[in-house]
Amino acid sequence: MTTDPRPTPDPAKPQYRYRLEGDEARRVAEALIKWETEHPGQPVNPTQIMRDVLGREPELVDQAEQDRRRTAVPPPQTLGPFTLSWLPAAKLYSLGFTTIDGRTLVAVLSQDEMKKLSPMFDHVTEHLMRDESPRIDVRAACVDLIGRDPFEDVE
Repeated sequence: MTTDPRPTPDPAKPQYRYRLEGDEARRVAEALIKWETEHPGQPVNPTQIMRDVLGREPELVDQAEQDRRRTAVPPPQTLGPFTLSWLPAAKLYSLGFTTIDGRTLVAVLSQDEMKKLSPMFDHVTEHLMRDESPRIDVRAACVDLIGRDPFEDVE
């Protein structure tokens, strides 16, 4: 039976990684290999090796905090009549559209669908930059660009 030399991480304890720049990771790895070769069987203190190689205190990064930031919902963006929201945990977009009569329609779209809708957003942006009202049939543009009306179940 073989045993994994790495213990299973305790989810209750913070998981830290060191932030290394440029070739620092390579230099630290080489120093660790050299130290283990010169001191076989002795426990190694990687933090001290990093201090020696880097000439500074290594910077710890809380992995759980980075994961929380990565999945945090960024604020919505407004583009003319559109409100775009990214839902990172689901890898989906929420697309809000305010109609001429003031109603707001909301649809959920995939990343691929949002990419395919970029010509519609470019058209709206061009008109807004010229202080013109972007006259566009959003439903027709969606059908042309992604093959469906994402707002059909909204009304």
